[in-house]
Amino acid sequence: MDITLNLDNLFKLKNVENRLKFLRTNGFKYYEARYISYENPKSLKLDQIARLCLAFNCTPNDLFAVAENSKSAIPKGSPLNVLIKKPVADIPFILKNLSPEEYAKLAEQISSLSSKNE
Repeated sequence: MDITLNLDNLFKLKNVENRLKFLRTNGFKYYEARYISYENPKSLKLDQIARLCLAFNCTPNDLFAVAENSKSAIPKGSPLNVLIKKPVADIPFILKNLSPEEYAKLAEQISSLSSKNE
């Protein structure tokens, strides 16, 4: 079973176009940001995991995913099943194609979500 970093989805969710700049802004040295962004690291230090969680406003579970070829290796009921991730929707494309009425409904739903988190 292969567990990988799920950063592609997280960068999409945050609409990050420049990965290095985003990570550098969030406290990573250049070589760390490059390694994490482009080299699919096999290991991370705990402080790097913590900084990624802060940068993406997520938990460690959100940082990792089970590789596509490993899904069948996880038994049903295993806690590792939470690491099976679905691809992130193309939010800008979806938003661009909403009608004004749909956009207003979505804005209401987002407002209610953000007020629940306060």
